[in-house]
Amino acid sequence: MSSGGDLECDYIVVGSGAGGGTAAARLAENGMHVVVLEAGSDCRAVQGQQLPEDYDIPAFHPLATENPAMRWDFFVNHYPDAARQKRDSKCGADGVFYPRAGTLGGCTAHNAMIFIAPHDSDWNGIAALTGDASWRAKKMRRYFRRVENCHHHPLWRALAWLGIDPTGHGWKGWLQTEMALPRSVFRDDTLSHFVRHCAWDAVSRAPKPLRALWRLIRGEADPNNRRVQRGSFEGVCYTPLATRSHHRMGTRERLLDVAARHPDKLRIET
Repeated sequence: MSSGGDLECDYIVVGSGAGGGTAAARLAENGMHVVVLEAGSDCRAVQGQQLPEDYDIPAFHPLATENPAMRWDFFVNHYPDAARQKRDSKCGADGVFYPRAGTLGGCTAHNAMIFIAPHDSDWNGIAALTGDASWRAKKMRRYFRRVENCHHHPLWRALAWLGIDPTGHGWKGWLQTEMALPRSVFRDDTLSHFVRHCAWDAVSRAPKPLRALWRLIRGEADPNNRRVQRGSFEGVCYTPLATRSHHRMGTRERLLDVAARHPDKLRIET
């Protein structure tokens, strides 16, 4: 702050979500003076009250979009013609509901935390549509690795430190990933039956069901492991989550970490 109370900075970033929050953090880490403006508050400390459950716990993510501490409701119209819009099954009295998060971290504060690489054909399709080869899957995978800090393969993590890494995972990125805790499902008979039924249904419908079952038994169910999948994944898998100690990990945590390490470079205004 200057003596007159005016804030002096190199960049002002409006919004602290996946795009703005990440850009602000990287700029500050590279020596820029950055101010982040977020229209919402920090959902974990609203009026001095800690409200971590809906934010922190992966299974509670559907409640996060309804939590008044972070809810920011938008209604939009998909069609300019009012009569046509009313025929849209998703349309209510105010339009089509688009839940968004008005809080530190933006919509990373209420997503499902699932961290799975897009199918190669998705990236290649964008490259073909735009005529921009930088969108191709092979190149985009490099960014995937730069973002990820994989913690659900301790053996491969150790081998990667020695330079042995055919997995395609990232080990030094800012976004920590972990395996979901499926063991907790088996404490509930209804959920356990549901998971077993879905897994068997998916395996039985696979082109090579015995091979799919064998891969599942062997634990080759990491959708992001290029060594196992040798291409994009389809089939039964466990769910890698963007969590740290099985709590939500997003741009909120990224910003707070950079602000703590570089307090003279990054200022967050909610």
